[in-house]
Amino acid sequence: MQYSVGNGEPQARASFLRRSGADVALTSVPDTEPPTRPYAYAPLANSAVSVVFVIDDGATHRQVRRVRLNQRLLAKMLTQTYRQYNADDTDTVRGNPLCVFDDEEFRKLNAEVAPDVTWPGCGNVANSAPIVVGGTTDLVHRLTEWIAADPDAAQFLHGAADPWGTHVNTEFLPPGFAGYPVDSFQPLDYSGQNNHKQYEWNPVLGGLGQVLRMVLENRLSCQLPYVDDTGQHPKCFTMPPAAGRCSPSWTAATPRR
Repeated sequence: MQYSVGNGEPQARASFLRRSGADVALTSVPDTEPPTRPYAYAPLANSAVSVVFVIDDGATHRQVRRVRLNQRLLAKMLTQTYRQYNADDTDTVRGNPLCVFDDEEFRKLNAEVAPDVTWPGCGNVANSAPIVVGGTTDLVHRLTEWIAADPDAAQFLHGAADPWGTHVNTEFLPPGFAGYPVDSFQPLDYSGQNNHKQYEWNPVLGGLGQVLRMVLENRLSCQLPYVDDTGQHPKCFTMPPAAGRCSPSWTAATPRR
């Protein structure tokens, strides 16, 4: 039996169906095209997608243990919908909250879950932007499929503002963007002074292990909006522990049996 490693599930399926050396492909999304060879699906494990977060109370600096999110909030975080910077006058996100903690929907959802928490300030850096896995993977497909299945999130992704007036980044509107589900996360907005929107977050190509490592070490995937003496955008600084840090990240849960 032959197998290969290092690629995402979409590549594994394609290789298997092309008979290009792989006898087995691991997948969580069934292929929908007419079969090119005889095969059968065999369940191996039950798994899920979870949201890993590291947030400290802005007043006590103690770690926040419970946070409530919904599909529309995740859609906002994954479509560069927040402004992130105080001086941001970019048309694509004009009038939107600075970050998720400034979002009235987030505050309403968490009013009962974490009533005494002082949420961190948005500051003037993309320290609340997500750390996401790079490359193509079924994990991303499943997450964005779940987001698109929610009516409120689906309407938001098609241009309807939420009840507080927040609208999706216009670069993620159809027909320029085909919509969810997708197999990979990609920033699409390159606007703003020094093209700063494209530096809010960068997909991590080192796999889920690297994503989790960055979260635990409080390292962000963003770059700063200004250009330094070398003409480059410096990396965002590492968030010190117990200093109002926030590094939301998406990763696969441990398979549960």
